[in-house]
Amino acid sequence: MFERRLKVFLGVLLLLTAVLVLRAAQVQVVEHDQWSEQAAKALRQPKLVETSRGEIRDRWGRKIAVDKPCVDVTVDYRALTPEPDKDWVDDVAKRRLVDRFGDDFTKLPRGRRKALLADEARKVRSDIEQMWPRLAKITGRPLEEIDEERRSIVEKIKLRRRSVWYWKYDRAVEAHENAATRPTPAWKRWLAEDDAPNIDAFRLTVAEETEQHVILHDVDPDLRPELGKYSDSFPGFALRFGTHRVYPYQDVACHVLGRLTKVQNEERKIANKEWDALRDYEPTDLIGRGGIEGLC
Repeated sequence: MFERRLKVFLGVLLLLTAVLVLRAAQVQVVEHDQWSEQAAKALRQPKLVETSRGEIRDRWGRKIAVDKPCVDVTVDYRALTPEPDKDWVDDVAKRRLVDRFGDDFTKLPRGRRKALLADEARKVRSDIEQMWPRLAKITGRPLEEIDEERRSIVEKIKLRRRSVWYWKYDRAVEAHENAATRPTPAWKRWLAEDDAPNIDAFRLTVAEETEQHVILHDVDPDLRPELGKYSDSFPGFALRFGTHRVYPYQDVACHVLGRLTKVQNEERKIANKEWDALRDYEPTDLIGRGGIEGLC
């Protein structure tokens, strides 16, 4: 009886060992190139940063266009969408309850915690709705301007997510087609999966979907204390230091200097059509228009 059990145990152990060896062979031999490429990509994490246009001086060295520090109002992307992200809202609500009740919150009955969380989540959504008119009132900016900026940011992130998704899917299809044209030993075909890339497997979240985005640029510095009062009550709200373009001599030589304005859809379409990497504009980007600014 003991010998039979020992044989069964050894058989199961050998079977598991064989499965692990085959899987290791698949990963290290068959899928070696794929995993090497993913490891290399993991070391590269590109991130978009705001550009600095630098100074423009006249022949006597006087600054006629400079970048100066300013205060920007930023909001988390998950609060900018028409329907705020549910998981993020629940997380904000939970943090609020923990701050309010402390360790006692985790000691409450499960039903009580669930009811408090649902009620707090409704308050979070309400605070998000009230944030936009309140910001417009404090800063004196039109509410339509804030709404337009929100739509532009959401559209920009959607385009970026779609672009990254298409790039990943296109590369996977290309790799699959190349592998199909190469002669492959029978043992590799047996170990490797021969299924074509599944389009649903490439659903992804880009980094910008969890970051802060500028919703109001260059607010009056005197409003910083007033805006700072809402850091805790406005979900996803934060103040951030940035830069803005200043022309010390106002409109002097404006026809020579030019100006910065938001990029238009027609300009983005032309840039995409000509595939100019240096002019791959986002919907919220500023573009130099006319004069020296237009050359930068």
